Amino acid sequence: MIFNLILCSVIIMVYLLTRIGNGSKKAKNNVFLLIAFFILFFVAATREMTIGNDTPNYLRLFKNCDIYKWHYLSINSYYEEGFVVFNILLSYLHISPRLFLAIMAFIFSFAAYKFIKDNSNNYLMSVLLFINLLFFYQSMTMLRQFLAFSIIILFGFKYVKEKKLLRYILTIVFASLFH
Repeated sequence: MIFNLILCSVIIMVYLLTRIGNGSKKAKNNVFLLIAFFILFFVAATREMTIGNDTPNYLRLFKNCDIYKWHYLSINSYYEEGFVVFNILLSYLHISPRLFLAIMAFIFSFAAYKFIKDNSNNYLMSVLLFINLLFFYQSMTMLRQFLAFSIIILFGFKYVKEKKLLRYILTIVFASLFH
């Protein structure tokens, strides 16, 4: 509760500070949104690796994918194939579990940033809702779900707006490979 209050207060202060000075409202909004999502990315990327019920399991999967590579697809029966393939591809970079969490935090932060930037008229309220409706906190533990959400947000939502149903359905099917 206290952390949430501090985080929201910092976001509001950043918003107020970006209102100072000359410049267009659009430029100020863009600067605010970039700084706000950098803060959220930093918090998510540097969190303790035991935060969340599922995070240790995802880190174990990542380590197993690094060891077994493509063979892990045949011995895995719990995780979706798309998520396993994603982990295997990341394992080829020989990154640490900490960097794995940072990459996931970047994907989620970028997807939320882009969605709000493209679809919101009130960036401050959108960021505060993203935090207070627990999407931000859930993204730190529900990696498979938020990877699927990110795919839908980054690629599928525009098809809804453009009324391209088949492309949207294909995006949903692809996202379902991750959860």
